[in-house]
Amino acid sequence: MSNFEEFKKILLDFDNHFSEAKKLGKNEKFEDIKNVMVCAMGGSALSAEFISALFYPNLKLQVSKDYILPDYIDDSWLCFFISYSGSTEETITAYEQAIKKTKNVAVITSGGKLEELAKKNNNSLILMPKGLQPRLAFAYQAIPIINVLSNSNLVVFDLEKEGKKLSELLWNDFEKDAKAIINDLTGIPVIYSSQRN
Repeated sequence: MSNFEEFKKILLDFDNHFSEAKKLGKNEKFEDIKNVMVCAMGGSALSAEFISALFYPNLKLQVSKDYILPDYIDDSWLCFFISYSGSTEETITAYEQAIKKTKNVAVITSGGKLEELAKKNNNSLILMPKGLQPRLAFAYQAIPIINVLSNSNLVVFDLEKEGKKLSELLWNDFEKDAKAIINDLTGIPVIYSSQRN
């Protein structure tokens, strides 16, 4: 199977990813949270940006793609650290700062050093399946965040009721939509968007 065919197969398996991901983070809950910080890079940060847009403007969520965690982080903050590989240098560095600033730390990873640190420090640990590219693990990174935020009373979202609608919003007839976009393209596409989108 070529890389393209494998990539396509994983994309078309999104509904199964979504169903499996609904179980992740279902038992994780934090108390007295006012703000949320998600530290992640690249494809792993995409899930945080989606969650921010989904619950805007009702949820105070910041996304950090840096080594440095802001000084104002304290126990009123819930900090997520997402790294598919578990070895992202920026995310690990920010994590090491966070455990000195807040007791509210959740790690989403498939393994690596981040898993080891979360276990060592007794943090909330949500493990994704291995063997995917980070940008193709979107459901496994986004859905656990929604579960934790819902359990912690930061958002109102019932995944059992709303999950089908959300899955359709994200992935309704992916192949058909992709072909339509390709057929409409001429020249070099340039895409403009607000940061929120």
